[in-house]
Amino acid sequence: MLTLTQKTKPPTQKRVRTPTLIQMEATECGAASLGIILGYYHRFVPLPELRKVCGVSRDGSKASSVLKAARTYGLTAKGFKKSLENLKTLNPPFIILWEFCHFLVVEGFARNCVYLNDPATGPRKVSLEEFSQGYTGIVLVMKPGPDFKKTGKKTSIFFSIKNRLQTSKNSILFSILVGLILTFPRLIIPIFSQVFVDKILIDDYQYWLRPMLLAMVITAIVQGLIARLQLKVLRRLLVKLSVSMSGQFVWHILRLPVGFYAQRFSGEISDRAQLNDRVADVISGRLATTVIDVIMMGLYALLMFTYDIGLTTITILFASFNFIALQYLSRNRTDANISLAQEYGKVAGTAIGGIQSIETIKASGLESD
Repeated sequence: MLTLTQKTKPPTQKRVRTPTLIQMEATECGAASLGIILGYYHRFVPLPELRKVCGVSRDGSKASSVLKAARTYGLTAKGFKKSLENLKTLNPPFIILWEFCHFLVVEGFARNCVYLNDPATGPRKVSLEEFSQGYTGIVLVMKPGPDFKKTGKKTSIFFSIKNRLQTSKNSILFSILVGLILTFPRLIIPIFSQVFVDKILIDDYQYWLRPMLLAMVITAIVQGLIARLQLKVLRRLLVKLSVSMSGQFVWHILRLPVGFYAQRFSGEISDRAQLNDRVADVISGRLATTVIDVIMMGLYALLMFTYDIGLTTITILFASFNFIALQYLSRNRTDANISLAQEYGKVAGTAIGGIQSIETIKASGLESD
């Protein structure tokens, strides 16, 4: 490590937002931290490649290996030993060694807290006291050099969904069209209520009752038939997506190098194969219905404008505020879901590994452990 002496500057209060990159296992923290720094500067490198370049072994990677790997991507990388006060003078993001066994990225300092992007858990905030206890004084500073190039693309959920639906466009369009047709029976129901109250009860148009009941029955039958048709199409889409994605997944993992399997539990890989069914269920179910509901919201908004412009405007403002709040919280939820999926995979891998070694466990009397 190198030691740098600088004049003390006023502590920076600036915080940067770095992309989330969760490590697959504990030894990948150095490679994942480097990936976070590269992603911040718009060079997106997959974690398996970073793991190879950083020379990750069963004991992890050294700080010097991370620095060498950073230089291969065009970054000017240096290691320093700094006190906490001097650390605040650096411009984030940078990598620090945490508790002598873990690398993570510092996004910035606030008055009483520090913002971190931990490859093990995702972005989090710790107090200055906790940070001072975990900080070891070792920091890796990386900045784009003259040979640095922005390459790769950030993973986009919309791009991924688009690729998976390339061969199912007709089914999706048909489901959306059927969903739009279903909006008309739903719009007729309030009209029935208005006619019943205003004409039959108040104006005593009793001879309207039977025709209205007949119209209600016909509307219910038509709505049921259309809904059944939509459900049938969505179920076929579910089966098609599940089969195609599972086949692509199996074909992909069979072409991976042997080192990939040496670094992961077999149970974790098999558990991820089941995720294809869940993704297919989301795309063919909740995603399609969400698109339909959004279109219906637009139609309802236009209809409400014909009744009361002021009330409709207030409703739209509240809906917009709710959408903005959900977008603000979406990253925290996404990071939490990624970490949860990682833990579920580890649990599944450990469980299946235990089942495979059940005879050894019985022979050793380790059932209670």
